[in-house]
Amino acid sequence: MSTYEELMVILTTASLIVLILNYTHKK
Repeated sequence: MSTYEELMVILTTASLIVLILNYTHKK
């Protein structure tokens, strides 16, 4: 298991959460 893959998963999840929060906050 490489930490790089875990980092990419964390970054992807974080970006999705930010997009959802921004989308719901605009409404």
